[in-house]
Amino acid sequence: LYIRKPEYMEKDLEPFLQILKNEKRPVFVVFNKVDLFHDKSKMLPTLSKLSELLPNAEIFPASALRKNGTDTLVGLIKESLPAGDALFPEDQLSTASSRFMSAELIREKLFTKLHQEIPYSLAVDIDVWDEKENANNVLIHASIYVARTSHKAIVIGKAGDVLKFVGTEARKEIKALLGKKVHLELWVKVREEWIDDPYFLQELGHIESVV
Repeated sequence: LYIRKPEYMEKDLEPFLQILKNEKRPVFVVFNKVDLFHDKSKMLPTLSKLSELLPNAEIFPASALRKNGTDTLVGLIKESLPAGDALFPEDQLSTASSRFMSAELIREKLFTKLHQEIPYSLAVDIDVWDEKENANNVLIHASIYVARTSHKAIVIGKAGDVLKFVGTEARKEIKALLGKKVHLELWVKVREEWIDDPYFLQELGHIESVV
């Protein structure tokens, strides 16, 4: 459209032009979808007009779909970002709580073990988190919720082999996360249609509040 009627571009950009012309920070204008041009010379009038309208901006032709130029663009943006104070300690891996991350580690091990055997309708809730002050160990009781009774046997596994694998592997990673010895006990429970229960999702920490 802008190639055929360049006046439309100036009209569309008008609300931003004055703001961007006075902007002291670096400005990047990404000219996307260049992969649609078989004849690249057809882009030149539009690029020239953009440079005229925004003389202080860097005009950057790219194709997000083909990932042409995107890595270079990201690199330029990173170089332009000002250094700032750290918002969190260097050794802090996440803003999520240790309880939430431990539950997610257990769920991850379930997915790893079960693959496509059951839908990913598994939830993990920490029932007990007993971490004595100054102690080098933590006791964790976790419930694994499934949406159907038939899924319970699959999660437990033959002679409990699935649950044993999940407990062993999750315990190792939770120990590394907390830097403490971990005693982990798992139970499998059926809670039908839990994924549609916003109050339960809030309890699990997947949503912040229920309106």
